[in-house]
Amino acid sequence: MKKIGKYKKNNPLSDLEMCEDDIEIVFVDENASSFNWSDGTVGAYFTPSESGTYTVSFIQDSTNCVLSQTINISIRDCVEECIVELPQAFSPYLTLSNNDFYKILSTCENFESYEFIIMNRWGEVVFFTNDVSKGWDGTFKNEKQEIGVYIYNLEYIKEGKIKKEYINGNVTLLR
Repeated sequence: MKKIGKYKKNNPLSDLEMCEDDIEIVFVDENASSFNWSDGTVGAYFTPSESGTYTVSFIQDSTNCVLSQTINISIRDCVEECIVELPQAFSPYLTLSNNDFYKILSTCENFESYEFIIMNRWGEVVFFTNDVSKGWDGTFKNEKQEIGVYIYNLEYIKEGKIKKEYINGNVTLLR
């Protein structure tokens, strides 16, 4: 389902790049009439349905001349392109830093589902969350865990998608 975003005023029209889930309405800000777009749309407002080059012709009120403007529109699947990564190491509370919690680094805005598990070398779960904003602080049962390598499993579904994705690996806990 496509959402209609904010009006984009351009004079002349500027090329646009937009996400398919946040399509913007293009508005030709001219004192003119008889707006005709190359895809058959009539009027000063236009909602693109796919990437491409669009031309709008119109009759300028002050000169009664037929003018045209062209706009290149790129519509991308921003959800599919978003990135999910995990660091290789972290050092909780070693210094005052952003490295105090081990959590994902992501350009994705939301997830349909999210499950993040960290285990010690014996396979014991030392951290679990389904809240993307939460991270592991290097403790288990309120005790600092040993310096070493821990295993993680991340399962998630990006917002608007149905395919579950997995990231498995290890992280080094430093103190």
